[in-house]
Amino acid sequence: MSNGKSKRTVWVGNLEPRVTEEILFELFLQIAPLEDVTKPKNKNFAFILFTHKESPDYAVRTLNKISLFGQKIHVKLHEKKRKRKSREMVDRRVEDCSQSRGRKKNSRRSSPSGFDDRVNNSSSRKDENENDTGVTCTGPASESVNFIHDFNKTGFNRSLRKTLKKLNIQTPTPVQSASIPAIMLKRDIIACAHTGSGKTAAYLLPIVDDLMKQNIKAESAERQFPQALIVSPDRTECRMIYEQCCMFAKGTGIMAQCLHKGMDIKFARKKIQENGCNILIGTAQRVNDVLEKLDFLELGKLQYFVIDEAELTLDVRFGPIKKLLVTGRETPGKRQTLMFSATFSPILQRFATEYLDSETLFIKVD
Repeated sequence: MSNGKSKRTVWVGNLEPRVTEEILFELFLQIAPLEDVTKPKNKNFAFILFTHKESPDYAVRTLNKISLFGQKIHVKLHEKKRKRKSREMVDRRVEDCSQSRGRKKNSRRSSPSGFDDRVNNSSSRKDENENDTGVTCTGPASESVNFIHDFNKTGFNRSLRKTLKKLNIQTPTPVQSASIPAIMLKRDIIACAHTGSGKTAAYLLPIVDDLMKQNIKAESAERQFPQALIVSPDRTECRMIYEQCCMFAKGTGIMAQCLHKGMDIKFARKKIQENGCNILIGTAQRVNDVLEKLDFLELGKLQYFVIDEAELTLDVRFGPIKKLLVTGRETPGKRQTLMFSATFSPILQRFATEYLDSETLFIKVD
């Protein structure tokens, strides 16, 4: 294990035989984004590799000696053991490195784990005009939306631009080129683009940027008031959004939290209260359950309400979230509603007619 990975790894011991890698993944994902979970066969220990090097310390403080299947587990930082290598092994390592060095020079830098590779597919594309991108923006005063073709010219916070550069994200995709400036103009939008077109980054980037410019940071409190709520149809989508959000918000003090089916609600509550919550990502049903039955989350200070994969997400019981939509319509400008979908389905059309005002912009990628 490389020294970089060693610093992002924790060792988990005293595991009950029925504890699987899947169970450990579910447990530790509630702490922070993960890259991998490895549990050797017939062993009572495992290694958890986190995405960020700050996460292991928090995992040790939070999960050490908790009970899992009636047995207290031990969680500690993984310490790399240095072994003396023979001269032959060292020579072989040097030879292998020299052979692969040429390949690495020509290899393209890959996107971080969990990130939609297609977000930066267009990094080599030249500036294109509105027609060439294949995206249209219609609605009241839609001419005020100036499409972007370079993330360095978006007006994003300098720190966020540096993060995008490190992630090798340079040029917006068509849906991002229209959606980002529209959101930054404080407009409600409905954006339709195919799966894998970069819709997630299209709303996460302007939200994170705005919270940074407001100097908003997470704080521990018994009751949390997130500034953004993102609802998605299932926990797989929630995890992807969560991990992507953590990458964009890394080092900013902005905290994203996740709520979906299968999470232990007591543990989620403790994590949210202790670490704060600026961006809440969850399935509609789980968020509704928490709002209806518990009191540690309030939506009174919400600035952004995002419905991702709207054609699927809207096909569920909305409960308190529906009240939020009605309230937002009565007080336009106080909160933005952003809807992203692959198609402008009949259910989406009915929802837009009932809950969104006439000033909403419609963005479509051919």
